[in-house]
Amino acid sequence: MLFLIIILLIPVINAQGRGRACGTMQSYFALRDRIVGGQLASDYAWPWQVYISLNGQFICGGTLITREHITTGAHCIVGQSNNPSDYTVTVGAHNQARQGYYAGTTYRVASVYVHQNYVSAEYGYDIAIMHLSRTVDISDTVNVICLPPSNYNIPMYEPVAITGFGLTSEGGSLPYTLQQAIIQLLPTCSSVYGGYNSRTQLCAGIQGGGRDTCQGDSGGPLVYQARKSDQWVLVGITSYGAGCARVNYPGIYTKVSAYLSWIQQVISHHPPITNFYVSNRKEGFCVQGSILARSKFYGNSLSAILDGAARLTLLSRGEDYVITMPYANCKGILIGKLTMELGGKVTIVCEKTRYSADIEFKLKPFIGGQELTNHIEGKIRLEKDVIYTFSGHWDDEITMVEKATNTKSVFWKVSQSVVNSRLKRYVVPIEQQQDNESEKLWQRVTIAIKQNDQISATEEKTIIEDEQRRQIKERKATSTEWHPRLFNIDSNTKEWIYTYADARPWDAHNDISTYENNFVICTRTRHRAHNMNNTNKSSSRSNLTINPVRQTSTLARGPSPSLNNIHDDHSQSITPTNLNQTSLFKSKLTEDSTAILKHLETTLNRINERLDTHEKDLNLLKNNRAKNESNQFSYILPYTQYILIIIVAIILKYIFQ
Repeated sequence: MLFLIIILLIPVINAQGRGRACGTMQSYFALRDRIVGGQLASDYAWPWQVYISLNGQFICGGTLITREHITTGAHCIVGQSNNPSDYTVTVGAHNQARQGYYAGTTYRVASVYVHQNYVSAEYGYDIAIMHLSRTVDISDTVNVICLPPSNYNIPMYEPVAITGFGLTSEGGSLPYTLQQAIIQLLPTCSSVYGGYNSRTQLCAGIQGGGRDTCQGDSGGPLVYQARKSDQWVLVGITSYGAGCARVNYPGIYTKVSAYLSWIQQVISHHPPITNFYVSNRKEGFCVQGSILARSKFYGNSLSAILDGAARLTLLSRGEDYVITMPYANCKGILIGKLTMELGGKVTIVCEKTRYSADIEFKLKPFIGGQELTNHIEGKIRLEKDVIYTFSGHWDDEITMVEKATNTKSVFWKVSQSVVNSRLKRYVVPIEQQQDNESEKLWQRVTIAIKQNDQISATEEKTIIEDEQRRQIKERKATSTEWHPRLFNIDSNTKEWIYTYADARPWDAHNDISTYENNFVICTRTRHRAHNMNNTNKSSSRSNLTINPVRQTSTLARGPSPSLNNIHDDHSQSITPTNLNQTSLFKSKLTEDSTAILKHLETTLNRINERLDTHEKDLNLLKNNRAKNESNQFSYILPYTQYILIIIVAIILKYIFQ
């Protein structure tokens, strides 16, 4: 039996050797064992640490984030050399002086990317990426670091690790051997450094001094290991500071989570962020959000992680609920049954109502029955107080328990009617898609994969990626900035917002239906109405002739609402949520326009006649009201006199007494 278990574990061991998890290392090192000063790193430690040389001379540190890319500081590149071939990167090195296993492997640099907003380290954006000329081999001394999710926050005073080949003291000498130290995240940099920005930078060091990064450590990693985890995460990039290890002068580090979007755009050949918008004004809600997809391989399982959040807006209430995403986990890649599950923790927060929910999607354990599949648990809070708990299976039944009364009720039940009510997926026919839509763009790759032709799939993929690189290079050469058409960045929240969002509550008296027209969600109305779109206040509305309802735009694609029950009434119109209507409708003067103008003139004359009648009625009401007021006053006048006489009599009686 033992022999059988060993045989079964051999593929797993081999798989782990080929696909090692990010942020792990062979050397044992724990942040919470003890506080250490600057000391020599042990063998096999910090396998993502690299050092950069310019024309053979060591200048900076860096961190291996993929098998082809490293991060470093922008100030390590700017003012040095614009030629990538002048740089080399050494990975897996533990000692710069000696040759052998721990001397590492040197790679040439194919290209260098510096953040476009970088001016100097003091003003932030101190980040650069180097693309290596060939793929790095993962080994005991070489591994990639984990990147943090976009909302990754570490509590103040938590211990973090710094490593590098820099000076061991201010004005000192190079150690030639990799150094390590433990410091803390601190809240004091804003009072020391005038340009410090807590949203894009981290403050770390020891308040009493004595431990810090120094010259030569620039561009190197600031890493963190969460409790009960064996994976390290790259949270910062060494940037600048006042001297080295001075009292009350911590170091400044570039906050990696603030630049995830830029990093993914550099290391990926296609837009990494997926923005989406769902509108159902008739039911009273809309959803929009952004997702940054990434994956992790664990040997026998694979996780597709969705960093980002969705914002659910209840239009009639004006409430926003921010929802994070679970991850998809695939098990049984090498051994066992291939299964797909949802995992991870999801939060739902509403700032207006102060309600929040924590939901945990639990993965089925290695030993357990089917009843543990698709299991979730969670709590609903009002501020910090738990008011409900719930548990169950998201694909079957979830029960809720009220905390105050311990009353149990069914919160969610998947019945056949629920299954039948699911919306059917609609895919736009490929011939109607634009050239840069993903299904059409990658159709040749998809066909090759379905035919199990991996060589053709790779060739077609390379063609697409080369063309994307060429377009990026062309835009960079002509200083042309890429402007997305459907989504834009909100200057306050830094969130991607759908350009044509319509947050008005549904008006049952005026709104008829909504439809999509060339990616723009429009509303068909009975009367012309102003769009109260808050996401595009700077846009102006043009006085254009609107196509009647019975006409269909030539730009429309996909399913459109049935128009059979809508009569040809000139009082009805199409009100697109897009304020720039010139891109949607072509105005032209026809006989229909003349008829419409005549109809409007007749309607205005009738309105004027009614206004005259209403004015006469108002004058008559004013006269009657004046008469009634005078009558009422004459009616109560005797009683008023009696009251005054009584009051005067009482006063006189009091005086004479």
